[in-house]
Amino acid sequence: MKTCIKKLSAIAFLMFTGHSYAQTNNSNNTEQLKYLLALHGNWESPVTITMGGKQLKATYYADFSKTADDNGIILKERVDIPGVGKSIATDLAGVDPYDGKVHWYTVDNMGTTHEHIGYWSDPQHFSMTHNGIRDGKPYMEVITIEVKNKDELAVKQINTTDGQVEAIIEGNFHRRKG
Repeated sequence: MKTCIKKLSAIAFLMFTGHSYAQTNNSNNTEQLKYLLALHGNWESPVTITMGGKQLKATYYADFSKTADDNGIILKERVDIPGVGKSIATDLAGVDPYDGKVHWYTVDNMGTTHEHIGYWSDPQHFSMTHNGIRDGKPYMEVITIEVKNKDELAVKQINTTDGQVEAIIEGNFHRRKG
């Protein structure tokens, strides 16, 4: 019985201390989260997609909502690219309090799930990168966001496989009303 109580006490102690560490937040993490939460809202942009030497045009929608207790964001994004098809994704992003970076997870309708890791260098500039493997070759996505003002974002995504650019997506997003 004493052994059981000791084990339960140890487990409770570990859970409490782990939880209290999870609640800590240094000022850099607070700034990173503040900038991330500023994306909250519904955004839309005409985008240019450069793939295979062709430029395609589409309208891209990005709808951000806040997670529990405003500790992250959820993004529902969608675009219908003429001649290519629909791309739909749900993203979850937050700040890791231990490395101070934004971890941004994406699950899309093409059956891929991947993580981007990024950082706000200042309130107007964010960059994140995903490094992976596609068909046995190094694959990378680099996404940059420039905050023009509270209602306008310039977004650029560059996808490369084995160092060769496969696609570039660029747009100036504007916050939609409602």
